[in-house]
Amino acid sequence: MQSQAAKIRMPNPNSPSPRDRKLAVPQRRDARESLERLLTGAEAAFAERGYHAASIHEICGRAKVGIGTFYAHFEDKNELIASVMTERAIPLMRAITADELFEPDALVRRLRLHLDDPQAVGLWTAWREAMSSDATLRRLDGKLQQELIAALAPVVQEARDRAGAASAPSLEPILAAWSILAALRLFLARDRTAAPSLADAARVVRYLALGPDRIAS
Repeated sequence: MQSQAAKIRMPNPNSPSPRDRKLAVPQRRDARESLERLLTGAEAAFAERGYHAASIHEICGRAKVGIGTFYAHFEDKNELIASVMTERAIPLMRAITADELFEPDALVRRLRLHLDDPQAVGLWTAWREAMSSDATLRRLDGKLQQELIAALAPVVQEARDRAGAASAPSLEPILAAWSILAALRLFLARDRTAAPSLADAARVVRYLALGPDRIAS
């Protein structure tokens, strides 16, 4: 017969207490909030001052967090700008839709939103500055480009299917996507002295995506 002592379950010293479990969710929420503030502060600092001029202390000041909080999330400034680009800048370039490729005015509005924004332009300028002195960031940039191309190619194909062009565009969707992203990245520069207007940039994008038969409008 089982003894009374054997029936008593002894607490596991390695298991979190009920109080610890209650604290876990707020702690995770606080960590996420501090991370978001760091990303926002870094995005603004890099865009305004460039990669090298923006210091970790300045970024923490903008984010209203301590230096210890920074190092709880990131090893260094390189890792921070990589996170900013991955979580903030890259999703913006992934936002073009088939509807916008098919409709000239809608595409101009999209390009104005993302290419005519000083913070977006400044952030991409800072990213180029950071990559120039770090091979790891250059490798990450190549990976991000491939992801963007892979995401945009089916959007190009969907727009072509909707357009129903009589003659197929000369570029395959994957090559069209590569060319579009290369053109947009050139446009994301502070000095646009020789750059086309947004309307002309939209025509170039639509030409690459849909071919010459569909850009007269």
